[in-house]
Amino acid sequence: FMRYAMKEFVSVREAAKITKLSTGHIRQLCINGKLKDVQKLGNAWAIPRTSLETYKPGPQGFAAVWARKKADEATLKSLIEEARQTTPKGDN
Repeated sequence: FMRYAMKEFVSVREAAKITKLSTGHIRQLCINGKLKDVQKLGNAWAIPRTSLETYKPGPQGFAAVWARKKADEATLKSLIEEARQTTPKGDN
């Protein structure tokens, strides 16, 4: 039973080979919860093969970072505007 169960999981090194990502990137994905159902066993990560198959990376590069920053700024501006509209004039 244990041998069968272990075939469903891979190590960080094996996951890196499968995905062609670095081991550090795989660890960060585990820590940040981007890979589903991973388990930390002592110092090692047990990564289900299914989580590697279903992982979809977000947009990468400068343009993607810039777009996220602009979206965050727009959200912040709209929240500030909402707060201004709901705050009574005498409370400023």
